[in-house]
Amino acid sequence: MRADIFQEALMATARVACCAALVGCVPTKTPPDTAADSGAATDSPADTAIDSLEECTEHVTEVFAEASPAPSDATEECCQTITEDYDTRDLEGMETWTERDDCCELLEWQGSMACTPWGPPCPPAMAAVA
Repeated sequence: MRADIFQEALMATARVACCAALVGCVPTKTPPDTAADSGAATDSPADTAIDSLEECTEHVTEVFAEASPAPSDATEECCQTITEDYDTRDLEGMETWTERDDCCELLEWQGSMACTPWGPPCPPAMAAVA
C-alpha cells in the first residue's frame, strides 16, 4: 500500500472513530423512582438516601470492600455520581479511584468517559482443566 493511500485511510478511520465516540458517549438519565413505599420503613444502608459525593464515595468503598459485594440501586446511583464527577474534572485523579472497575462493571461500562474501556475486548475466560 502506498504511503499516501495509507495516510488517507488512517485519517478516515480517525474521523469515524471520533464521531462514533462523540455520538455514542451521551449519558442517559433515568427518571427517579416515584413509586410509593408500600410496607414498613427500614433503616438499612441500602434504603437510606445518599446526598453528597463524599457519602457516595464512602458507600461505594464499603460495598466493594466486602468479600461478596451486594450492590444496591443506591450503589449504582453513587457509581454514576462518582463517574459524572470525574467527567466534570476531565478525569483528573481517576487513577487513584480503586473501585473504578467495580463501579463501571455495575454501570455496564456505559454513560461516562470514566467508564470507557480502552483497548480490544478481553477474550472469554478459559475453562479450568482438571
